[in-house]
Amino acid sequence: MQHATSQAWFDADWRGQLVELAARYGLPFQEPPASSLGVGEAWVLLYERQRGSGLTGRICFGAGYAADVHCAPDSKLALQDAFFALQGLAASKLRRLPTHVDVQRCAVALPLASGPIEGGSLGLAGAIALLSVALNQPAPSDLAATARLRTDGTLHPVQHLQAKIEALLRRHPEVKRVLVAQGQPCGFSMSPAIEIRECAT
Repeated sequence: MQHATSQAWFDADWRGQLVELAARYGLPFQEPPASSLGVGEAWVLLYERQRGSGLTGRICFGAGYAADVHCAPDSKLALQDAFFALQGLAASKLRRLPTHVDVQRCAVALPLASGPIEGGSLGLAGAIALLSVALNQPAPSDLAATARLRTDGTLHPVQHLQAKIEALLRRHPEVKRVLVAQGQPCGFSMSPAIEIRECAT
């Protein structure tokens, strides 16, 4: 898994920094493209321990990506669990994942990323991105997910949900729905701009 910067997308914070830099140096600013998701991409919600704040980006699967040495072991394991959960789901329907679905060809695109990607909360987002590759269809761009996904397909709660949702609202206002595990603690008042949906599997 790697921090990808080759994808043409920008969040609101990143755009603001580019506008400021362009003005400072007297350069023209060209409006970046909209941040809709492509095939093999999904929104990922993370927590940056160093800053104590939420962080949002994209998880991307496809031939253009390679494994990242900056990915912590628990994150690699979470992606492998997502892959095995999808394999199990396909097998239960007497189907199999296409051979081009490869959990090793993954990147996490984060603006101004610092430090390795840690934690298992990207499991459900990884499964959505992998399923997008398998179906050759982009995931809905108004949908994000944060949950631990086990190989048996069950979802489990994550930490720091409030910080993740706050970062999502700030950086990606086009996202209106977030999938979380059933029983996910939400000890904070939720913005009416976003809908939290609990899922068991």
